[in-house]
Amino acid sequence: MNTTTRSLRHDQCFGYDALLPEWTYQTFLAHVHPADRQRVADCFEGALAGVGAYDVEFRVAWPDGTEHWLVSRGQFVRGPQGDPRRVGGIVGDVTARKQSEQTALAAVTRLAGLVQSMGDAVVTHTLDGVIRSWNPAAAEMFGWTAQEALGRPLSEIAPSEGSSPFAERMTAVAAGQSLTGLGSTRRRRDGSLIEVALTLSPVRGPDGAVVAATAVVRDVTGQRRLERELLRQALHDSLSGLPNRALLADRLEHALASAERSGRAGWSSAPASGWPSARRSRRASSCGRPTSRCTTRSAPDAPARACSWRR
Repeated sequence: MNTTTRSLRHDQCFGYDALLPEWTYQTFLAHVHPADRQRVADCFEGALAGVGAYDVEFRVAWPDGTEHWLVSRGQFVRGPQGDPRRVGGIVGDVTARKQSEQTALAAVTRLAGLVQSMGDAVVTHTLDGVIRSWNPAAAEMFGWTAQEALGRPLSEIAPSEGSSPFAERMTAVAAGQSLTGLGSTRRRRDGSLIEVALTLSPVRGPDGAVVAATAVVRDVTGQRRLERELLRQALHDSLSGLPNRALLADRLEHALASAERSGRAGWSSAPASGWPSARRSRRASSCGRPTSRCTTRSAPDAPARACSWRR
């Protein structure tokens, strides 16, 4: 005859305030959610057939109609001939944990959908540059499918043109920093170059340590080309293409400022009273920008004296 010994807490896990008069294996299975019942039965039958131990999570329907998650862990004990003699185990309510997991999973699913639909390329890679995720926008931008890119170094899939501060940036990300406003020039699969704007963010593991980096990459090639064209039009004559007054004044001002900083600019003055003395003044150029010039001040009967520039 089978005898079942259990605590009040056991029956409370199934929604009862008091111990039921009888509890059998069939009673147990009757409380398991229909969608989980076969899986649970297979787990117990496998343990009974030879594995011995079982560990399974499943849903149960309480008498009030609510659904709860339980975990059951135990071990079959066998006699000298290998026949099962008894089974001992525990049952616990893990509803709160399951609900948290489902909430987190739903959030991850929504985020994954957002990443897949983003117009910007989103790439996750390890701190040494091995690609772990590659959204459709990245495939379109660089010309490599996700299947081709995953597991390969970022330096092979989207190499940087010129010097690349990758190591310095990864050091900052590993320290938990998010980097924004970064720029780079990358080579696509077909060999063409694109200018991109980057945002790098750390990805943390379960223990809080930074294990990877997520890069949001935006193609700004057209924007940069337009900016350069607008600057060219502002500083060059529209008909001849030659530098205009604005550019010349700007270059002159920079040259004078550089000369002053390096000590190459100066003026002379007369050693005696009444001789011409040089003074420095600033005036506005015809384009409205300040420029520098040297003037002299002389006595009425003294010859004019020009300022000198020395190198």
